[in-house]
Amino acid sequence: MKLFQILLFFVFVASTAMAQPLRNSRVVGGFDIGAGFEQKNLMPSLQVYQLLKIGKSGIFQAGYSFRLNRFMGSDINLLSSQNDTLQMDKTAVTMLNFGLKAQISLKWVEIGASADLFGLAFGGKQTGLYVSSRAFNKTDTLNLHRTKQQAGVRRGNLQLFNNNNSIGNLNADVYARVWVSRQVGLKVGYIFNLTQYRTDRALLNDNRDFRFTPRLFYVGVSFPILN
Repeated sequence: MKLFQILLFFVFVASTAMAQPLRNSRVVGGFDIGAGFEQKNLMPSLQVYQLLKIGKSGIFQAGYSFRLNRFMGSDINLLSSQNDTLQMDKTAVTMLNFGLKAQISLKWVEIGASADLFGLAFGGKQTGLYVSSRAFNKTDTLNLHRTKQQAGVRRGNLQLFNNNNSIGNLNADVYARVWVSRQVGLKVGYIFNLTQYRTDRALLNDNRDFRFTPRLFYVGVSFPILN
């Protein structure tokens, strides 16, 4: 219920802000509602975007987007930079990110891509089984090589265009959209997600950050705000 209220508020604020001062033939915008799927993972998503037509033809369009989504997964193996593993029975992360978006528009068909740049993430703590990539040895005096550990969602998100260096919870996607009418479009795509948790304490190899990078097939519907 709380996520649904956030979605409604987000659509209202974004559509109001985009619709009033920027109505002209060079600006297009809209929002997509859909979900990504991958085995036991589900990610409902709302993306609001505004694009500027480039050149006389306006075929190429570029601009920005706000994306709100919630990644929900089961039986997740998160990896550290040292290939240590944090096994979680479930995850639930809500992400709100600002990003860049570009597409090629051929009248009723659009092909494009977008990437989150920065934002915030929210979610409760989870308990996972930490498994070190190194076998137990005498220097592991705390016997941390296979233990239950608590971890929380990384709150701040920052895209550094490398999964091993990027911080937090981010998405990038490629997509195709077909407008079946002036008011409704069908969108399919492929989402590259980064979900990151941080343990309450440093573990072996000073590891605290663990990442999961699912690839999800996306299906959604699109609605124009500016046209």
